[in-house]
Amino acid sequence: ERARIAAERSVETTNDVLHYSRRRELPRRGVDPVEVLRELRGLMERALDPNGRLELRVEPCPSVHVEVAQLETSLLNLIVNAKDALGAEGVVIVRCRPRELSEEEASSLGVLPGPHVVFSVADDGSGMSDEVQQKAFEPFFTTKPEGAGTGLGLSTVRAFVRKSGGVVTLRSTVGQGTTVEFLLPAH
Repeated sequence: ERARIAAERSVETTNDVLHYSRRRELPRRGVDPVEVLRELRGLMERALDPNGRLELRVEPCPSVHVEVAQLETSLLNLIVNAKDALGAEGVVIVRCRPRELSEEEASSLGVLPGPHVVFSVADDGSGMSDEVQQKAFEPFFTTKPEGAGTGLGLSTVRAFVRKSGGVVTLRSTVGQGTTVEFLLPAH
């Protein structure tokens, strides 16, 4: 089972690198974000170390128009980053909720106003310094040891979210944890 999961991740990572380097367009479709999270739950739980715990907190949401595999890969990238920050044990909370953006809010975020879906992945791990946060979305930037990460996780998340008409933010405090949140326009 672990070998199968590792093989699937290798394929996803390879596709991410090819997608990132070629900037090719993939087909999009309307999907229920809550259903995507429920279907992905088992894989997210397996991605965490045995001492990590996943909490899924979802509210009914409108559909989003995305490339489903990229949404799933983005969420898994965030789970893997959270797992690495947890150390021996901790909690990762994945949330999904609707949000209506006013003209003013949308303008400040650089997106269109109206209904959106907010995804967030929060951990209570080691957190990031201000310096690391400033570089976190740069391609190939990583704080992980050699061979433990490509530095493409957050950059591919950002590329996917932007391509889908959304915005991604990161909040982190050293010793307290990190939250990565992204908004996608409702379909």
